[in-house]
Amino acid sequence: MRISIVSGTDRPILRSDVNHRCYAKRHDYEYKFDTSVYENLQTPHFRKICSIKSVLNDCDWVFWLDDDAFFTKMAIPLETFLNDIQENHFLVICKSPVNPKGGWTFLSAGQFLLKNDRRSQGFLDEVLATPLETVRAWWDASRYGMFTGGDQDAIVYTLVTWNMLEDIKICPYDAFNSRPYHYSRRLDEHFLVHFPGGRNKRDAVTEFGARFGVDETLIQG
Repeated sequence: MRISIVSGTDRPILRSDVNHRCYAKRHDYEYKFDTSVYENLQTPHFRKICSIKSVLNDCDWVFWLDDDAFFTKMAIPLETFLNDIQENHFLVICKSPVNPKGGWTFLSAGQFLLKNDRRSQGFLDEVLATPLETVRAWWDASRYGMFTGGDQDAIVYTLVTWNMLEDIKICPYDAFNSRPYHYSRRLDEHFLVHFPGGRNKRDAVTEFGARFGVDETLIQG
């Protein structure tokens, strides 16, 4: 099985790529940190869809992770999350945790595994083409949580309106979408930490690392 990891941003401010490369090298995965500039996107969040499309044909599965996400339990391979998938599953994605203020989302598109097949190609194209105005008019916060104004909402809309929910595996948030406040004892308490939100992320990563005696790459020696 060929697995590729892809992340990126057109404005790098974190050292997450160092963390990602260390993890990918350990498990012999291909890795791409994409800094390309993609034009005519609805919001900058949609660039991840273009990044995934750029590598999908060269592997069996792609693991996307946002550039504000870091591996913290490096020994766990990504195949772990594919061991019990069904034949029809083309997407493996996490639930959102309920944040300290009580907010939640139906899924978290910060990290997910996507299979290289025809459904995935059509799915990505549809997500890119779906106007967020259409998604906002359709959105039911009681079912789908917060409307975030980005690709995540278009992903949920496409999965629901295309009747694809039975073709995906939805994991608990702590599979690969833990947040800094979920760590209390040690750095490898969870597999991956994600720093979403609007505060200064560089400071947030540095402060988190200092709690466990590591630098801003969050790599434990």
